[in-house]
Amino acid sequence: MVVRPLPLPGNQQTPSPKVKMKMTTDIPPDITTPDSVETRLGTLKFFDGLPDKDTVEKVYDNLDVMRGVDVFLNTMAAASTLANIDGLKSVGCNHQTVVIHENRVDAKTLLLTPNTQTATLWSYINLKDGPIVVEIPPGVLGMADDLWMRYIIDLGLAGPDKGKGGKYLFLPPGYEGEVPDGYFVAHSRTLNVWLGARGFAVKGDPSSCGQTGGHPETSQGMVRLATALQPAGAMVRQNLEAGGDRADTK
Repeated sequence: MVVRPLPLPGNQQTPSPKVKMKMTTDIPPDITTPDSVETRLGTLKFFDGLPDKDTVEKVYDNLDVMRGVDVFLNTMAAASTLANIDGLKSVGCNHQTVVIHENRVDAKTLLLTPNTQTATLWSYINLKDGPIVVEIPPGVLGMADDLWMRYIIDLGLAGPDKGKGGKYLFLPPGYEGEVPDGYFVAHSRTLNVWLGARGFAVKGDPSSCGQTGGHPETSQGMVRLATALQPAGAMVRQNLEAGGDRADTK
């Protein structure tokens, strides 16, 4: 049996007040590390702010997953562009030709951004052997991106030609050669360039966008664009030698 003395009135001891030293700083509880935190990874445990072994493993595993997702998202654009290029190659399109949807696309057309009201042109150019000229006809709406889907330049209605048509000179990365006058100059950060353009229907007939004849600012334009991809090397040399603006080569 344990006998404990009962406290008598007047003999109770009051706890001594906590001594506050000169440099004692009150730490806001909001910035301290709790002993445990509930997260989507599970319970993370800490002792004096330090994570235990299980918590360290969970956090590093999560960082690995996050970095893997980051790599996937950052490279998805290039992978998509390369897949588009492979698709064009599979139907005989190299970087000197284009693919045209002369009629309206439907549900059987496996594209992420189809348009049922316009004729669509797709192509790519490769600048490995030097600059390339693309002649844009009047009245089309287009764009050019590099391999990573980074913007290079708008073409046609939204581009510097303002829908009047013009000659675009695409230069490869690090190009230091001469650049002749008379061209809309586009600098690409990659050798591969992705091109797309839309031709507009004439009186509701989208098939006219890809045919010669009809409205001169739309229908003829898609065909002219389809045949206008040409190496710029010889053209640029002729232009420099002649001292003028020559866009035709043989």
